[in-house]
Amino acid sequence: MSSFATIGIADSVADADYTSVAQQFVNQGYNIIFGQGFEAIGPFSQLAPKYPNTLFACACLPPLNSNSSNFIYYYADNSGAAYLGGVLAAYLTKTNHLGFISGLGIPAVWAYENGFRLGAWSVNKSIQISSVFTQDFNDPSKAFQAASGLVQQGVDFIYVGESPGGTGAYQEASQAHIYAMGNEFDQNSLANQTIVTSAVAIWYPVMHQIVVDYQNHSWKSGYVCGIRQGCADIASFHGLVPSSLVTKVMGVRQGILNGTITVPLIDDHEVTSPP
Repeated sequence: MSSFATIGIADSVADADYTSVAQQFVNQGYNIIFGQGFEAIGPFSQLAPKYPNTLFACACLPPLNSNSSNFIYYYADNSGAAYLGGVLAAYLTKTNHLGFISGLGIPAVWAYENGFRLGAWSVNKSIQISSVFTQDFNDPSKAFQAASGLVQQGVDFIYVGESPGGTGAYQEASQAHIYAMGNEFDQNSLANQTIVTSAVAIWYPVMHQIVVDYQNHSWKSGYVCGIRQGCADIASFHGLVPSSLVTKVMGVRQGILNGTITVPLIDDHEVTSPP
């Protein structure tokens, strides 16, 4: 592993700066450049043909706008964890009306949105689920407005699938005294009496596998790693959920892990009705 002893990190990179930052890593001799978001698709598709000895890996789902073998995708699929959140929401709701908020309707978002929907419908097919896409992952005011609209419709549980803009949705959920659920990491600290759990994505296993495959000159065009492979899980319930419901949700989790329950990765459209 000595050839990977040097790791460079660039945080909070603006979309307009993706290409220049990636170019800097290329110039510094890095072998693999990970782009942690779909924003990397455009810049990496342009850079990959120019630098065939560098592996460009985008944290996204296909399609990728490139035929370069050194431009690949990887994804920590948390749709299984979102499914568990949907199960929990179905047991907690009193109005049978759940909400979902995110920035854009794109494959990665559809994957966990659909997981959440399928989980809720596995408990109660009559539950209504309303989704709002703010067209912006970063603006708290838009997420606040989206959450306010959902509250007015009678929603009493909102899955917030955007960051950092989701703080606005948590603010409204707290004021309305309804439940919320986070995404990607345990977000309870942002509203510790409101966010009952989160669908956590765990990126290390899939990124490590790419490094190993690169060393062996055997990397694939894409990698998807889910809850059964250790790339996702549901976060703590922080004492906000009755123990009887925790037991039910964790029983479903065990079913996913042992293969008796299958959560499909549906990333090409929004599932709008129960199967």
